[in-house]
Amino acid sequence: MALCTLDTRSLYQQPLDITIGQDEHVFFRVVGPHPIYLTGNYLDGLDALLNGDSESDDLDDLDDPRVQELDGDDDEAPQLTEASATSKQEAKAAAKGKNKRPAAEESDDEPALDDIVAKSLKKDAAASNKEAAADENKQLSKAEKRKLKKLKKNHGTAAEAAPAPAPAPEATKAKEGSAAEKKVQFDKNLVKGPSANGDGKAAAPATSNSTVREVNGVTVDDRKIGNGPAAKKGSKLEMRYIGKLESTSAVFDSNKSGKPFSFKLGAGEVIKGWDIGLEGIKPGGERRIIVPANLAYGKKSLPGIPANSKLIFDMPVLAKSVALIGCGPAGAITIDALVREGVFERIRVFERREKPGGCWLPDPEGHVQQLPDLEKLANRTADDPLEIPDSLPALTPRSTQYRFSDTSIYPLLETNIAAAAMEYSAEPIPDTRSEWSIQRHGPDTPFRHHSVIQQWLEGLVARNGYQDLVEYNTTVERVRKSGDKWEVVLRKPANEQQDRWWKEEFDAVIDASGHYNVPYIPQTPGLVDFANAYPGSVEHTKSFRGVEKYRGKRVIIVGASISGPDLAAALAGITASPLHCVTRGKYHPYFGDWAFRNPHILRHGPITQIDTPTRTVHFEDGTVVSDVDHIIFGTGYSWTEHFLPELQVRNNRVPGLYQHIFLREDPTLLFVGAIAAGFTFKVFEWQAVLAARYLAGRVKLPSAEEQEQWERDRLEEKGDGVPFTALYPHFQEYFDEIRRLAGDPAPEGEPGANGRRLPAFDNNWLHQFEAAHRKRIAMWQRLNAAAEKELAERAAKDDGRT
Repeated sequence: MALCTLDTRSLYQQPLDITIGQDEHVFFRVVGPHPIYLTGNYLDGLDALLNGDSESDDLDDLDDPRVQELDGDDDEAPQLTEASATSKQEAKAAAKGKNKRPAAEESDDEPALDDIVAKSLKKDAAASNKEAAADENKQLSKAEKRKLKKLKKNHGTAAEAAPAPAPAPEATKAKEGSAAEKKVQFDKNLVKGPSANGDGKAAAPATSNSTVREVNGVTVDDRKIGNGPAAKKGSKLEMRYIGKLESTSAVFDSNKSGKPFSFKLGAGEVIKGWDIGLEGIKPGGERRIIVPANLAYGKKSLPGIPANSKLIFDMPVLAKSVALIGCGPAGAITIDALVREGVFERIRVFERREKPGGCWLPDPEGHVQQLPDLEKLANRTADDPLEIPDSLPALTPRSTQYRFSDTSIYPLLETNIAAAAMEYSAEPIPDTRSEWSIQRHGPDTPFRHHSVIQQWLEGLVARNGYQDLVEYNTTVERVRKSGDKWEVVLRKPANEQQDRWWKEEFDAVIDASGHYNVPYIPQTPGLVDFANAYPGSVEHTKSFRGVEKYRGKRVIIVGASISGPDLAAALAGITASPLHCVTRGKYHPYFGDWAFRNPHILRHGPITQIDTPTRTVHFEDGTVVSDVDHIIFGTGYSWTEHFLPELQVRNNRVPGLYQHIFLREDPTLLFVGAIAAGFTFKVFEWQAVLAARYLAGRVKLPSAEEQEQWERDRLEEKGDGVPFTALYPHFQEYFDEIRRLAGDPAPEGEPGANGRRLPAFDNNWLHQFEAAHRKRIAMWQRLNAAAEKELAERAAKDDGRT
């Protein structure tokens, strides 16, 4: 075994924790040209050190040897140690054997050290076998039992950093018998240095097919590889676990509910097998470790654990604190999903508006929307991040940067999806219908006024005290990973003149902020000059508030997906006729071109040029419109994540999201609502439940390779753009898969037993969804027919006059 590798430049000395007993023969060999000097100390009473009890018995008179409550933050946590008297020394030796440089090449003419060692050890074998073993029935001291209870009393979350190479198991074996068993062992091939196997061979890298390995005597089996930095010595871990005897599979201890158990890795607060076996685990990971008796409780026994027991522990690493960004439709249901999992210590919701609702919350009275930079809007870079103060907390002058927090709500706005297809599985949308909707769609209209939706969402947040979790008027300005935590930087008005800045840390972040905030206005030749010359002439449908502004005006509408058809139907016959609509011959698959068949509408191809002095717009089809008053873009939105500057948004989607929810590189960053053309809002519930259950440690995601393959398959089917996020037309497949991954709530009597139970996909949802679209088409057909009739009557009247 290689003890260390020295060099004259960076590592010229190395402490070694080695105890050599009387009459023990230990051989050292040096490879290389430099002499090595060994120094040490003679310890009187070595037998007592090697064979004595590792713990003082001065606390043996405690009434309950397994429990000690800490009265304050200054109390030192009781440690759970091994039975071995030299365990602490050996733990140091194991730690100091890490991160060594490879040993130098061995000379071919060196003497065979193995022969020398074998000859010497043979002389000692007989004497060693005669030494008395410790009493196998000896009980743990009161202090040790008290420390065992610490395993169940503590609480926290996993921190991580890259795992260090483990030293060979021989260097960390606890003493179980005679001093001869404590002899220093050497690797047969010294030049290979320490290995994770302890056999002189390079440790095989873990693969998806082989996750079982032995580390210093502990068998480690990664059932699920987490993401983010790996746990290292000094990391604080929070664990759920089930402890079983390998011999009988009987459970002797567990932490499946209440507060997870927390401890500092490598600090001796737990059995040595945990300090060894949990190094390298990552958040979201799930690991089984098998701990031999000498790295657990040795020859001592305690309730449920006989002497010399090999133990099995199954454990995930949990998130205890979650930041939720946004309190709109996606955020409102995610709050409930998180709370009902019953395991999170801290849930914080950050909403930049004054109350719940998201894009269903009207703008304040008198608010005027802006398009501050058309070039950036065209490049999808308009939502610039703010400069963060150098130190936090801080007070700064109130920011005047426009943040696109306004909405598209106008007085007559209704849902364009049936309420039954939108509502959550256990929270129906109120059966309140507006007179306007009844006039348009009949008494059974499936649509709901925007005020009904906003009030419904506000009620969902007000239940069960959820409103106390929400920090309103608070903008998330930056989210980034710092070590094992997510650092969230926040800004909130302190007064009329100042903003207050601060930061908080979380184990996980869920982004439910939506992607209907920043208008997208495509690059259009001459548009910037036109907008500058005629303020208010260039708009986005997000700012539409009513038809009167456009009465008798010459108007061009650009876009034919969702808002474009709505606006065209509303303005046809109101504006100067015809109403010019740029459709490019492409229409939404749900609605087709019915809204544009109105006789008051004239369709065009794309705009090729705008001449500002004459207010003339030229189209690709060769047509020209002069004296234009308004150009309104119904061209959708840009998905921007100003608070995640390191996150790539490409073609209006975030690459690397598994099932549109989990960031593959680090699934402690999750998204709810990152989809299009789905059953809004119902699909948010499915995503929220899966996200919450995953963070609660109850869901196992596929391997990273499988997640990546899912994305590749979808790219091949949908392409790298907005259609990638569209669930249409495979709604049921997505709902079923999310429901399968989420599983059922926790068993009765455990936290999470009240978790949301996702029902099976109901085909009635699809039927109602499609029926509502047919009603919208029927409305446009009636409007078109009425317009044609009106024009015909007007023409007939004009003919009568002539």
